[in-house]
Amino acid sequence: MATRVDLAAAARTVGQNLTAAVDVAYLVRDVAAENQDLSGPAPALARWVAAETAAAPQGARRGGVDVPVVDPADVQARRMIALPASVRAGLVDAGTANVEAASWAMSAGSGLDHSTPVAGRDGHPLSSSGRHAEDRQIQMVLPIPVPGRGR
Repeated sequence: MATRVDLAAAARTVGQNLTAAVDVAYLVRDVAAENQDLSGPAPALARWVAAETAAAPQGARRGGVDVPVVDPADVQARRMIALPASVRAGLVDAGTANVEAASWAMSAGSGLDHSTPVAGRDGHPLSSSGRHAEDRQIQMVLPIPVPGRGR
């Protein structure tokens, strides 16, 4: 495989993509946190809020009464509405988790570009076709009898 693919170029490309993922994650999180003009389709936002409400503990609801956050008329008319506060907070939380995950991935991939060429048996780089038969031999080690212990 090393002879068919430029591994150093592939490692650089992966590194650039991981870096871009971190940048995009920060952008999404920051826009969700700071842009007060974000809007979305009322039916989708109503479903999001309903799912959050159903998943919340009973005491977290407003006195046990479900108050619609999204106006049913907006849902029926399929209007674009401003993001409810709970949806915005959910986007910020998800964005923060995405930033952390992308940062971890970038850290894990930071050593990809530090490769050493594979040397074959003849010393020529990239001439190895895998492990040779003698490298796969299983060494049998028999226990050495110790005087005074059984046998």
